[in-house]
Amino acid sequence: RSSSELFNPRRGNLTSDTPVTMSSSETPPYGVYPPQSTTITEQPTWAANIKYFFTTADRKCMSEQGIDLSLYSDVVANAPSIYFATLNTPNEPSFMPMATPPRPWTSEMSTTFKNWINTKTPFGVGPVHPLPSTEEVLVAADAAGGRVRKDITALSPDEMLLLKKAFAGVMALPPTDRNSFFWVGGQHWYPVSSGLWCTHHEDRFLAWHRAYMLQFEDALRSIEGCETVTLPFWDFQSESVPEVLFKAPFDQFIVTSEATDGKPIDFPNTEFPVPYVCQRNSIATINNLITFSKPLVKATARAAMKAVHFDGATKKEGFHNNIMSAHDKLHDICGITTGTQGVTGFEPIFWFFHCNWDRLWWKWQVQNNATTVDTLIASMKYPNTWLKVEGPLGTIPPFETPPGVPYRTDDTIDSVKSLGIHYTPAAGDHGSKLKQSAKRAKHGEEEQHLSHAPHASGSLTGTQLRKGARVAQYASVLIKGIQKLEIPGTFRVQLLRDGKCIMSESYFQPAVPKDCSTCKKKTLINVNFLVPLEEVTSGKISFRIRTSVKKAMMPNFPLKLCGDPSMNIRLMLEPVVA
Repeated sequence: RSSSELFNPRRGNLTSDTPVTMSSSETPPYGVYPPQSTTITEQPTWAANIKYFFTTADRKCMSEQGIDLSLYSDVVANAPSIYFATLNTPNEPSFMPMATPPRPWTSEMSTTFKNWINTKTPFGVGPVHPLPSTEEVLVAADAAGGRVRKDITALSPDEMLLLKKAFAGVMALPPTDRNSFFWVGGQHWYPVSSGLWCTHHEDRFLAWHRAYMLQFEDALRSIEGCETVTLPFWDFQSESVPEVLFKAPFDQFIVTSEATDGKPIDFPNTEFPVPYVCQRNSIATINNLITFSKPLVKATARAAMKAVHFDGATKKEGFHNNIMSAHDKLHDICGITTGTQGVTGFEPIFWFFHCNWDRLWWKWQVQNNATTVDTLIASMKYPNTWLKVEGPLGTIPPFETPPGVPYRTDDTIDSVKSLGIHYTPAAGDHGSKLKQSAKRAKHGEEEQHLSHAPHASGSLTGTQLRKGARVAQYASVLIKGIQKLEIPGTFRVQLLRDGKCIMSESYFQPAVPKDCSTCKKKTLINVNFLVPLEEVTSGKISFRIRTSVKKAMMPNFPLKLCGDPSMNIRLMLEPVVA
């Protein structure tokens, strides 16, 4: 078939070409021909060049034919057809893009696109867009009537008093009140959802929790006199857990017998008798685990922020899975209540660190020009399955807006324009990169994460080996084939040398994962550690899986009962570049 049969925009019915409206931080504007439209780029990439070649009209036209021009994988799959369809010559004018008036690609754009095809359609790295300052955030929010979420350590005395009043107010509401701390906290699992709304380790994880933070903030605002309160974030990459989180009313919550009809909070593998007082590790323990438990949760979060593409739960690369890994570990670090999915929403500290995950996502979105549905899709290297989806798969229950209308996943993506939520920078964001690096070095926070070894790989092509390669200073240790449905609750995969734990990753899941529809979508998982080579070669290497639930048969879970996972060790290679 001809290229026009493969990629034929004439099937569409467009009469105009309206560019995408973007925030001021996004340059060049997505969907408007970029500055490079008048110059030829010899080594173009998707992130820096190609994704800006398609307008709103182009994307709408081709979406009717099942091709998403926002999505890297769709453009790669149709690249030759797109090239011929957009090629504009005197003898054969292009018939794409379709617009009134016509806006054909320039010859420079066509040549750049051909160069991209010839260099194997690299994803590449796009420009990092600057973050607004605190002053700019406050001005923008005030002009738009938006809400401003701040670092909890930056609240004024009056703001802190208002926050305490709001927390105390929702905690005092009857458990049947839908704005009560018990009711909203129970949306996470117990007793409201029965597991039906679990969105961990799946693509909608961040979107669901963004809506959840908004629901809780609205509950805080329902308290008389607290109509302007906003939920602050705890930046766990700061020096210490803020002491204020260990003072009333943020230090604990008690689930009363009234809330559970006198019955214990009972799951098949664990039990919390009522009245249940939420349990949390001490400041010293949390600080110690954040600082010294490897791979470091701070380093994993930094890996997420450095990711050049988003992607989702099915891929180990990108922002999403790195932030999910850091999220799971911090849940486990903070204590038994936050580490138990069924009751974590009752722990006050949960709301502050989850607000921070949302802030980090928005920060990454701004820096990577991914603040709208189309631009977020354009940041994905692999096929999109959860945005611009019709029907139940495109919603995030139980949230509704307005009442009776399911909240759509797409509605959560633009935090500022859709939700009116603005974030000021974290207190630790103000120091220079040199000072921040020195601070990390002081605490021994080496970047022990695969994403921090961008030039190291387990395999290299012949082209990459043209100057040879060296064995890197790290080895990849893969624990493969863990049958997670057999393990009760959150668990840790620990790498051992001579019987002592040298690295540990946490996996956050419900007490009975077999009853969770989301958990059953992916039954086998792998855990990958990046380990200094000398640690692999200087002792006996093994691993174990430990559970944290109270009624598990033993702390060390029998490996035969969870699929008898294997351990694979792989040297990492670094190509010689000079």
